[in-house]
Amino acid sequence: MKTTARSTLKQYWNVSKKYSGYFYFKFFVKALAIAGAIYVQLYFKDFFDLITEFSGENRMDLWPKLLRIFIIVTVFDFAIYPILERIGDWLITRFQVKGMRDLQNVCFENMHKHSVGFFANSFVGSLIAKSGRFVRGFERLDDLIYFNFWPNILRLILSVIVLFTLVPMIAILLLGWAILYVLVVNYFSLKRRKYEIIRNKEETKSHGLFADGVSNTFTVKMFARFFYERKKMFSQTQRESDARMVAWIFNVKQDFLQSVLMTLLQAVVFWFLIRGWLDGSVSVGTMVVTQAYLIGIYVNFWNFGQVIKDLYTVFSDAEEMSEIIEKTPQILDPENPEKCKIHRGKIKFQNVSFGYQKKNPVLKNFNFRAKPGEHVGLVGASGAGKSTITKLLLRFDDLDHGEILIDGQNISNISQENLREKIAYVPQEPLLFHRSLFENIRYGNLDSKKTDVVAAAKMAHAHEFIEKTEKKYDTLVGERGIKLSGGERQRVSIARAILKNAPILVLDEATSALDSRSEEKIQSALEVLMKNRTTLVVAHRLSTLKKMDWIVVIGDGKILEQGSPRELLADKNSRFKKMWDRQVGGFLPD
Repeated sequence: MKTTARSTLKQYWNVSKKYSGYFYFKFFVKALAIAGAIYVQLYFKDFFDLITEFSGENRMDLWPKLLRIFIIVTVFDFAIYPILERIGDWLITRFQVKGMRDLQNVCFENMHKHSVGFFANSFVGSLIAKSGRFVRGFERLDDLIYFNFWPNILRLILSVIVLFTLVPMIAILLLGWAILYVLVVNYFSLKRRKYEIIRNKEETKSHGLFADGVSNTFTVKMFARFFYERKKMFSQTQRESDARMVAWIFNVKQDFLQSVLMTLLQAVVFWFLIRGWLDGSVSVGTMVVTQAYLIGIYVNFWNFGQVIKDLYTVFSDAEEMSEIIEKTPQILDPENPEKCKIHRGKIKFQNVSFGYQKKNPVLKNFNFRAKPGEHVGLVGASGAGKSTITKLLLRFDDLDHGEILIDGQNISNISQENLREKIAYVPQEPLLFHRSLFENIRYGNLDSKKTDVVAAAKMAHAHEFIEKTEKKYDTLVGERGIKLSGGERQRVSIARAILKNAPILVLDEATSALDSRSEEKIQSALEVLMKNRTTLVVAHRLSTLKKMDWIVVIGDGKILEQGSPRELLADKNSRFKKMWDRQVGGFLPD
């Protein structure tokens, strides 16, 4: 079995063990129902033997025996069997509902263990589709086993046992045919699996492309690219359709082979029954019950062929999510994390080297320090590594070399959750949940009261626009905060950081989406927020850095110069001075 199939089974089994009572008892109940059905069919043999072999004049002499057969068959068919089936249905419902819930949680938990880079390289729509197929696969697999595989195996074994006492040759023939049938169907189902995998991959691409197009509707309309996107989507859905057609045509061919094997068995068994009746070794009752068993086996074994095919389909569907669950996250917590000792916010980058591509390092033996409560501005050309420094500080990526210390503690020795609890981060493009404004702000501190949320919103100058909305703090902001303007999203993000009240504050172009008036208001709020907190500010708008304690100019993966704003501006040859002059006085040639 392929590694991913074993991984899928392992995940499904881990959940099944939690509800072992439901899991095992439902199979026991199903076994009782099938065994009862096989046993009751023997009474039809007695029935037909009685009425065909009766040679007396008064048929009422058979009444007591026929009544007994009638009562047994009727009680089982109308009472015992339905009750057992309903008990089984209740058990499987309880089992599957709980298991699917747990697997959905497993998918969510495991996806969130992966790094930011993992999500940057994945379509959200594709991840959701993979998760959905994985969870539904659990239900389908359990259905296949409970409703098809388990009854088929039981029916075959019990039928062979009974027929062996009646017509041994047919029992041996049936057993041999069943083994051949399973081997043939399994062989073709295994070949079909590669087509199902291709179909799933194309389906995943379609989901991803669909989600990407819908989530970027504004861009599509703004650039008048509807026909371009339609062509791209139609081409992908055609590839998906072609892959599905190949898989389904192969399925038709397999169905034809199964029908040939079924017909062959029916013809051979019928021939043996006729010969047996002619030589007197097979009674009419035996012929009837044999045909009854075979009809049940025909129906169920035709389904059994579908079971094997569907089984491989389930594993194919679940494969992509299994790979994600089994994949080791790029950023790992230590096996035994140290207790977090971050309180003051002293930051030290020591001989740090890092590159998104190993041949193109962003930072090379980079050394940097920030004292507790110090406000440091990071400036430099685009791609110099300013935002990379903040991401490494938050452990969104791991270092290639060196170490980062906060209050003397290596950040790789503590859990990522503990580290990030100590850092308030306001990114350049804040993303909000499709929840209320209150929930989005309170996300910074889940223990906050309404008064705390309002106070943080006022400090970030978000309270004014919130009060103008229809439902105020209960207003939903839309997916990723799309109902708010860029400046409003940024103010909500800043309010969230204010509420977090962490010893370290990182502002990555935090005021870039604000107009000058809003920026002026927020700068005063940020000054209060930054007080007594170690603060790193990444900014292209250099005017926002005039009250920094320290400016660090970064380029070529290292610090090119550093000093206070006053010192750097006083030096006419400093890089910071030239950058300042370009922004304040327009372009000045070197």
